Amino acid sequence: MSFSSVVFLVFFLPITFSLFLVLARAGVPGKVVVSFIALASLVFYAWAGFVFLLIFLVSIVTNYILARELVDGAPSRRRILLCAGIAFNLGLLGYFKYATFFLDVIGGSSPAHTVVAKFALPVGISFYTFQKIAYLVDVARGEVKPKPLLDYLFFVTFFPQLVAGPIVRHDDIFPQIDRIAWRVRRRRYAAVFLVPGLALLTVGLAKKVLLADSFAFLADPAFTAAAEKPLTLVSSWIGLLAYSFQIYFDFSGYSDIALGLALLFGVRLPANFNSPYRATSIIDFWRRWHMTLSRFLRDYLYVPLGGNRLGTSRRYVNLMITMLIGGLWHGASWNFVIWGGLHGVLLSINHGVRNLRLPDVPRPLAAVIVFLTVSLAWVPFRASDLHITVTYYRSLFGLEGIVLPPFLAPIGALTGLMTSSDLPSFSGLRGALAIAGGLFIVWTLPNSLVLLTAQWRRRLVSSRAAGFLSAGIIVICVALIYGRQSTPFIYFQF
Repeated sequence: MSFSSVVFLVFFLPITFSLFLVLARAGVPGKVVVSFIALASLVFYAWAGFVFLLIFLVSIVTNYILARELVDGAPSRRRILLCAGIAFNLGLLGYFKYATFFLDVIGGSSPAHTVVAKFALPVGISFYTFQKIAYLVDVARGEVKPKPLLDYLFFVTFFPQLVAGPIVRHDDIFPQIDRIAWRVRRRRYAAVFLVPGLALLTVGLAKKVLLADSFAFLADPAFTAAAEKPLTLVSSWIGLLAYSFQIYFDFSGYSDIALGLALLFGVRLPANFNSPYRATSIIDFWRRWHMTLSRFLRDYLYVPLGGNRLGTSRRYVNLMITMLIGGLWHGASWNFVIWGGLHGVLLSINHGVRNLRLPDVPRPLAAVIVFLTVSLAWVPFRASDLHITVTYYRSLFGLEGIVLPPFLAPIGALTGLMTSSDLPSFSGLRGALAIAGGLFIVWTLPNSLVLLTAQWRRRLVSSRAAGFLSAGIIVICVALIYGRQSTPFIYFQF
């Protein structure tokens, strides 16, 4: 069930939220309220398929038992249990997500291909696998004691973060569970949770439906056309930059909705997206893009590998391993491995340049460089195979021809380059204006996280216009979704 679907916005969310408010305000025990949210979250997940729910429940029960056992016995026994838990989770993820990929790497077709291909990828398995591994490791480290079954069930099923993150840790959720009902009953619930939650939900939905899906109308034809024949320079750049904004607004919108939904239910989730196209370095980009994934990879992979404690060369090796695995986490294909590898190289270069202590590049110029670099790295992320990736890069660097659309005819006259009206529709003036609009939004407008500040909360609470505007935007978005069918968030596929 997608957050941007009619089923969710018109039926599931209003019904679930209304019942939640009734229970919380009626003074029932907090455990009953938490149980209701966990049950509703299981219904939310079951919408994807009953088989997926069974797999999810088996994973929950297994990890819960392992966590309880991790606190007893000798250190050697705990290490064995921890390794078994990690192997179980990665084995489950590997079977459903990577088995076909690894069989293809080995080469040849076999009955195993047929068996594996019969099973679809369980929704959200990449996210809840990392979440459960982090919990087991934290229990083994003594950072958290195993929690009661209900608390653990809420921790792993809470629907705002279940399918596509943020990837939460124990200290993000457990301290809040017993306070949910209390928060809703307080007089300040509306100002601190309800109003900013609705605001983030509205902004996130607008980003997804009005911006991300609109940029998809430019990006999708570009990459579809590239699969049939090479694009020219301008066409390929407009298509690529359109995808850069599509995935930006898609993931930013999802992150806002996730935080907003959690606030409605009295829970604060960690921020997962913080204007990454304003980053002034690749290091800064990864502190802003998918922040909880970066945190997980750092704390549970990069640091255990040795981090930067074993010398410069080992640091770069650890960075490459971490980013290659991070790329493969996104999808079972060589394209995602290449994307992760590109960012591993870029991070290594960034750290190397920092060690040279060169003069800082002006921030506006640095932001432009990072944006273009990250956009170039999106090619293998979006392209469906290696052939299209190579062809698209050739187009971006003018190796497939430099033909300008008609609106650039004056430039063509000055430079001697050809103009053509036969270029795809996405490469014309409409596409160029859309790219300019995207740049204006990501570089100049306020970050949606300001809605969580006390100043903006006061403005929203005191403004009737904000309420009417929010309702109007939601109605428009639902109408658009209904008219052109639901478009899943990009990160829902991972």
